[in-house]
Amino acid sequence: MPKKKRGSQYEEAVAEVIRIMDPGATVTQGEWAPGPGGLRELDIHVSGSYQGQLQKVLIECKDFSPTSHLEAVRCAHNWNTQIIANHLLLRR
Repeated sequence: MPKKKRGSQYEEAVAEVIRIMDPGATVTQGEWAPGPGGLRELDIHVSGSYQGQLQKVLIECKDFSPTSHLEAVRCAHNWNTQIIANHLLLRR
């Protein structure tokens, strides 16, 4: 059995909360998508409809340290512009 990546239990918990909040939404965890520099893993990708409009939400779960915070924001912003999500959330 492959070793789970660090933080995957937290991602699973966040994804489950989203599923409970909106049972009609499509919630995927660990999806791979092309981006700057090749394939990258999206922690949580939510898609659904709100007031008749398709909405995409990316949730990036990071264990921020004082030195990694800016880099995490830059990386997440790049993803948001590549995938064109309506909302981007960084969770710590």
